[in-house]
Amino acid sequence: MFSIDVSELNRLSVDLGKASAGATRKASTVVRKSAFDLEAGAKARAAVDTGFMKNSIGVDIMGALHAEVGPTATYAPYQEYGTSRMPPHPFMGPATDAVEGPFLKAMEDIAGDVL
Repeated sequence: MFSIDVSELNRLSVDLGKASAGATRKASTVVRKSAFDLEAGAKARAAVDTGFMKNSIGVDIMGALHAEVGPTATYAPYQEYGTSRMPPHPFMGPATDAVEGPFLKAMEDIAGDVL
């Protein structure tokens, strides 16, 4: 019969649990910041006639790692993508593109800290 010392594995498990909780907190901060940056960028790029669509762009924080950003104006998709009679005036796509790089970099940094 032989014995195996699992104390190192137990310590590793505890350390990974602590790292996971810390990473989740950091990731939540990144998600929130990115969502509000996306909102600001979309509002800055939105076509303005009356200001209704621009003012309808908002952020809904759905959970620690989930946020939704977008307009509630029903005609916003026609502005974003255009119609057969109107060219597109994209505002969400370019705003998303501007936030994507910093978001991914921040998440990679968090992952690197955990590993």
